[in-house]
Amino acid sequence: MSTRVADMAEIENEIGPMFDRLVGALMQAGVMLPSPGVAHYTVDGDETIVAAAEQVAPGDVPPGLDAAVLDAVPRALVVRLEGGDLAGIQAAWQGLMREVERRGLRPVGTCREVYHQTPHDGGRWVVDLQQPVA
Repeated sequence: MSTRVADMAEIENEIGPMFDRLVGALMQAGVMLPSPGVAHYTVDGDETIVAAAEQVAPGDVPPGLDAAVLDAVPRALVVRLEGGDLAGIQAAWQGLMREVERRGLRPVGTCREVYHQTPHDGGRWVVDLQQPVA
């Protein structure tokens, strides 16, 4: 599932409900969710494509949802965010981007959030923020 946003502040309002709809559709179709969910963001001109994904086999994608493949990347900087909520996620992204710049690297491609653990799993948030770099 995906949408386009013009302002980064809109992402927070979009991604949670998007994951709720996605997981609901997969569960209704009887699809198991064995792997972490992934949010991914691709800059396209003045907008950002915001997408929610679950790692399922291509044959398990129910009607109404699209199958997509995120390309592997040779290099990325990663920071892990852990806590009871996601209040610090924006600051973590900003810190990651400052580190990209500090190292003289260039952000490239689709950045990702890999949700290793969520409160929905009975735990706390454990999220890897991944920025591909060149």
